[in-house]
Amino acid sequence: MTNIEVKSFDSAEINNVLPDGLGEAAVVEFGDVKVTRMRIKPGWRWSEHIKPMVGTDSCQVRHLGVVTKGRVRVIHDDGSESTYGAGDAYSVMPGHDAWVEGDETVEGFEFAGTWADKL
Repeated sequence: MTNIEVKSFDSAEINNVLPDGLGEAAVVEFGDVKVTRMRIKPGWRWSEHIKPMVGTDSCQVRHLGVVTKGRVRVIHDDGSESTYGAGDAYSVMPGHDAWVEGDETVEGFEFAGTWADKL
């Protein structure tokens, strides 16, 4: 590994599109570390668009990231819930459902817990 690596999301190692064209993700890899740029459109919901592909009752991935545009609503299996949006950093533990809140596309970056390599 070199001391400095710079990668463009325009030539990411993984590029995926969400079902129904409701979003996209580009993932760059630095050894065992992945950084995901995500864009998710209004109308997307994990339980409707990802659950059928992964077969779990709720998302079983930990997510760590930052939102640069839009808002996300999340409800955890234990009943706790939150909304986070532009300018917020977040950590969401496994066992949740999430969806785009409102009519603005969500944009942001995740440093742990991408869905992009599951599609």
